[in-house]
Amino acid sequence: PHLAGANLSGLILNGFNISGVNFHGANLSNVQIDLAVPTPVTDTWVQDILYAINSIDRKHKEIKISLMLQVLNILESNPEIISSTSTMKILKNDLLKNNLIYRENPTIFYFIFKHFISSIVTDMNDKCVAILTNEEISAFAKYITELSENRSAMKPISDKHQFMLDNNGFFIQFIYHCKT
Repeated sequence: PHLAGANLSGLILNGFNISGVNFHGANLSNVQIDLAVPTPVTDTWVQDILYAINSIDRKHKEIKISLMLQVLNILESNPEIISSTSTMKILKNDLLKNNLIYRENPTIFYFIFKHFISSIVTDMNDKCVAILTNEEISAFAKYITELSENRSAMKPISDKHQFMLDNNGFFIQFIYHCKT
């Protein structure tokens, strides 16, 4: 379905299936969308929902964030899909690519940390950081800022200083890589 250029201003869409919908250029001012949850949640659904969210213009950032929060809640409540490597790869690429949109939201940022960053930091503690993509570098820079400034998104980590000490190889490599 294509809603490109449509005027949806002020609509309240409850249980709306946006899977695969193209919203490019649509007027979504004051729109409220409550996603329909499919049974079962599949990789294809995740990919189609991300397509729809990505088609929304950046000027509707609050709608993109609201929809992404709903997607993450749906995934968190479906352990079989969140444990799917292919789903998480699709989601990781999308969240890191759109890092600037989502990183200000503490819930989304913590999801990124919990499911992607913490395991990469631990895995890369003894490996070379130079293989990171630009999107991953951007996410890690935000992550380090959150840790060092003790912001709310990082509160679920009980001992931030110990985490950084335990993974100091990663942090040293990261700082070196950013300076070169």
